[in-house]
Parts: sequence; C-alpha cells; structure tokens
Amino acid sequence: MTVITVDIALSHILKLHETAAIFTNKRLIVCDGQGLGKKIEIYSLPYSSINRWSTKNAGTLDFSAEVELWTRSGHLKIKLMLF
Repeated sequence: MTVITVDIALSHILKLHETAAIFTNKRLIVCDGQGLGKKIEIYSLPYSSINRWSTKNAGTLDFSAEVELWTRSGHLKIKLMLF
C-alpha cells in the first residue's frame, strides 16, 4: 500500500508514545497504535475535508496537548502526551 506519492511532500512528523501525526502538503495522516503495538489505526485526512480545528495546551512547557478536527466525516480528537 502506497500512502506517499510523487506529488506529496512531507512537512512535519510528530511521534508521541503510540501516536504519530504526519503532515504533508496535501493531507494529515494520523497513525494511532493501540495496546501493545499490535493494532494500528490510520486516518488519512485531506486538508480540504477539515472544516474547523482547535488545540488545547498549557503553553510552552506542556506535556500533553489535544488537537480536535471537525471534518465532513465527523469529529476527531487527537491526544498527544509526552512522557
């Protein structure tokens, strides 16, 4: 399965615990590991499908943050925690 093609360029990759967020020039790819790493859910969201977003954090020295996305398909909440 090819997720990245020739016309997609990587911008940022965030990896925190069992969750990874990959930002490209066209979409956000979220890889969410569950349990002992046996199950992985992958969400591929084109930026054009995101209607609104919000973030919650405590400022510059924050060990947990949340990103909420509202899309045509529904609502997605991503919790990022630094251990």
